[in-house]
Amino acid sequence: MMISVYEGERPTAKRNTLLGTFELSGIRPALRGVPDISICFEIDNNGILVVSAEEKLTGNKSKIIITTNYRNRLSKEEIERMVKEAEKYKLEDNEYKKKMEAKTALENYAYDQRRRIYKHSNIEPEVMKKIADEVGKVIHWLENDNQPLSLEEIENKMKKLQNVCNPIFGEDVSGS
Repeated sequence: MMISVYEGERPTAKRNTLLGTFELSGIRPALRGVPDISICFEIDNNGILVVSAEEKLTGNKSKIIITTNYRNRLSKEEIERMVKEAEKYKLEDNEYKKKMEAKTALENYAYDQRRRIYKHSNIEPEVMKKIADEVGKVIHWLENDNQPLSLEEIENKMKKLQNVCNPIFGEDVSGS
């Protein structure tokens, strides 16, 4: 797994500054969201940043040391430009953040429901198929829709999926 370290306040990585990348290897294949990876950031008085990652199950660890002389890296004008740019895009960034939070909640809910299907063997096959089909449609939509998603579209997908799953499994606070 490649881990990228960025600096910046923008919600998307491409609009921030890449400081470095490192690899955490030896992660066993598992369902999405199952590996438990801890990432730690430490910075000392000299501005040296150490980013470490550990996969909890195997104990595999990796780290990167980033030494940057901040005084020489950005001019005062560049810093001022970046601050103005952040202010200019604040509303746009907040809207993007809301969409991404809703999308993440929908993804988590869909994957949680998919896992629940296989844990509940007492569900009638036709009901299980209906839930599996709806979950599959949502996951496919999230993974293959390359056009920009609106917050309303994402919220509608969540409501539709909840209307199918909640009568069978009950309310699920982890995904909503």
